Amino acid sequence: MHVSAEQIRELVEPLLEEEGVELVDLELKGSPGRLILRIFIDEEGGITIDRCTEISRKLSDLLDRKDPIPGRYTLEVSSPGVDRPLVQPRDFRRNVGREVRVEYRDGEVTRSLTGRIMAAADDLELEVRGERIHLQWSDVIRAKIQLRF
Repeated sequence: MHVSAEQIRELVEPLLEEEGVELVDLELKGSPGRLILRIFIDEEGGITIDRCTEISRKLSDLLDRKDPIPGRYTLEVSSPGVDRPLVQPRDFRRNVGREVRVEYRDGEVTRSLTGRIMAAADDLELEVRGERIHLQWSDVIRAKIQLRF
């Protein structure tokens, strides 16, 4: 019996939603007996190691009860990482208030700017040096949170 990542996603998403945690990504890699199930989660304000550990225990219990993966496997639950690119509007919404560097299309030219995410709804609203700038989602090429040390 072969299980897909999509089947596991359908199994774990209700538990994650109940916990108020967003499933960012899910990977099922390897060969039977050596499978690795990686689940990347986040929540409002960012996810902590302790919270990942708590969710990992709950997911492990669920997977043990439902037994969707034949044989042995390793479960890894973690945050998506601070240097993960922002891709979907929900990624930007989760990071409202944070500084981000965005590459975008301006006609035929690629430009970049750094600003604070103010809103992420119908478009992306940034504050750049006191000025509000709106970018259409279709113009955004890539974006990353800017870390300050």
